Amino acid sequence: MRRMDEWITGPPGGRLEASLKSGLRLASHVYGAGVEVRSWAYRKGLMHKESLGAPVVSIGNVTVGGTGKTPLTIWLARYLLNQGRTPAIVSRGYLKSGRGLVVVSDRDSILAGRRRAGDEPWLMARTLPGVPVIVGPNRALSSLVAVGRFSPDIILMDDAFQHLRVQRDLDIAVIDASDPFGNGRLLPAGLLREPPASLVRADLIVLTRTDQTDDLDEVRDRIRMLNDHAPLIETIHRPVGITYHQDGTNIPLESLSDYPVAAFSGIGNPDAFEDTLESLGADVVHAWRFPNHHEYRRAKLSDMVDRARDTGAKALVTTEKDAVRFPAGFSFNIPLWILRVELEPVTGGEHFARLLELEPHEPVRVPRSPQRRRK
Repeated sequence: MRRMDEWITGPPGGRLEASLKSGLRLASHVYGAGVEVRSWAYRKGLMHKESLGAPVVSIGNVTVGGTGKTPLTIWLARYLLNQGRTPAIVSRGYLKSGRGLVVVSDRDSILAGRRRAGDEPWLMARTLPGVPVIVGPNRALSSLVAVGRFSPDIILMDDAFQHLRVQRDLDIAVIDASDPFGNGRLLPAGLLREPPASLVRADLIVLTRTDQTDDLDEVRDRIRMLNDHAPLIETIHRPVGITYHQDGTNIPLESLSDYPVAAFSGIGNPDAFEDTLESLGADVVHAWRFPNHHEYRRAKLSDMVDRARDTGAKALVTTEKDAVRFPAGFSFNIPLWILRVELEPVTGGEHFARLLELEPHEPVRVPRSPQRRRK
């Protein structure tokens, strides 16, 4: 999507390019009208909001991909666990196979594979032992299942800022400070899921990658114009280590200093990943960028290994999100390093204490399908 964003705002081309741009902009207006009508209907009570059996914290954004929702959700879950709370995570499960509800993990083990769970939910389940993760297209139903099966005292609803059907107790909006609103246009001509003015619904606003922009003051001012009541929390994506993919051992971050590597990623913000490598002193001799949630194939990975060697790289480096999408059993004939990052609040982190003030609701029984009468 970010490549599409750059293409649309690029220099004028021929008639075909102009026609495509015009069509995308028209589609954006139609999409925006639908967003406004839906939002109005919920505000006026014409569309019903469902109340669940536990307090709900929505974590989402107004743009597509790459803002840092997954690292934030992981950070919040750990924060709640450390404070003695019992959270569960509910997600849509982007690009998961199948359409039904899937319990990805309970408090003891992972119950579903990556393809059934989706990339981010499976990564969260693997990273967060003790936290149930449930995915499904109907997040209200997924939340009821979470309440009925695991009795959480708080639900973290991932990627749900636009999911107005569920009544939430706290709305957290995540904004990437290095690219807050793309080109300012709605889908499909830009990155926006809804107009920036919708940030007025947010109870907390989390700015991510605040160390990767030179315009932080301008971003703060723009956010304050859109929402003057929500506390602003500023965070960074802090590198915490490197995992050697071949044997799972940990490598110090200092190993990247002046070391020739080839980087590759299929994430929403590849610039941020490559900037992080360079900030650690890596000599990035080549970089591949794939679409978000790219599914890696053996032939392409083999080509990348050969190309990395040709460019003088001594190792390949990628992200944790990419590492879960490798074909099973593929053997990299070159060292593969996986960079691990964690979200870290730098200012305003005390406002996360609002989560601890949310009181559990009365439990709701999960509806069951009526049994057939015996003849």
